[in-house]
Amino acid sequence: MHNIKKSIAAFYNETYEGFKMEEHFHNFFEIIYIVDGSALFNINGKEYRACDNNIIFINNFESHNVKLIKYPYKRYYILIDSDYLYSSIKDMRLVSILKCRTQNFRHVLCISGQNSAEIYGMIKKLYEEINNEYDLKDIALKSYFSLLFTFIYREFKPYFMPDSYGSLSNEILKIQKYIEDHYNEDITLGKAAGLFYMDRYYLSHIFKKVTGYTFREYVIRQRLSKAKDMLYYTDETITDICTDSGFNNVNNFIRTFKNYEGITPHRYRKKYRKLY
Repeated sequence: MHNIKKSIAAFYNETYEGFKMEEHFHNFFEIIYIVDGSALFNINGKEYRACDNNIIFINNFESHNVKLIKYPYKRYYILIDSDYLYSSIKDMRLVSILKCRTQNFRHVLCISGQNSAEIYGMIKKLYEEINNEYDLKDIALKSYFSLLFTFIYREFKPYFMPDSYGSLSNEILKIQKYIEDHYNEDITLGKAAGLFYMDRYYLSHIFKKVTGYTFREYVIRQRLSKAKDMLYYTDETITDICTDSGFNNVNNFIRTFKNYEGITPHRYRKKYRKLY
């Protein structure tokens, strides 16, 4: 976990021995591209063996750990916050690979043949653009992101939101964005249904089908994501973090946090600040 408070960041690392990354979290979407070596990833309880020319998509709710299998382990990884993701990629279908977790979803995709050279080239371009101050940098970055996600979409369409949902998919992703922007307010299924002119029972059903989360779970996970961010990056009190992240009282916040994370907010802060 890097101590980063940017909208986007990119890294390249090589590891030759003795590497194990403990379970961790960051309030970013993460894209990992493995250049060489192999590793065992555990992402929200799903286990994958990933190797060279694999690309991995992890969202801001998903805790994950990594154990190396084959050295040297060389990889690029890109961290993107929610606002930058939405401003870079306008087509909601493309965003869905980071936003939706249906039953058949795979975090690790294997790139083969000529496709691997194409995607590797795009990842390298993104890395260079992010870490240098080139002219028209923002335009170039958004172009490369759109191109990368479009390329991945064409090759791995089943892991994106299905076309069969039509305009409904855009509505669900807009509701996800609404929750992200208003997580510290009183958000209810009924209120969201009213704002987006949908029947609440239908919204409940389709939200779960499209995203893999119930509406309530998505709100809670969004609030916990913000709370974990504040626990790591700030010295705010637990009470202030509870309020700022949208929970109605401290006892409910601590109980919910422990139910989802397995430890209290205080222990979480102590553990991850010590590790990173």
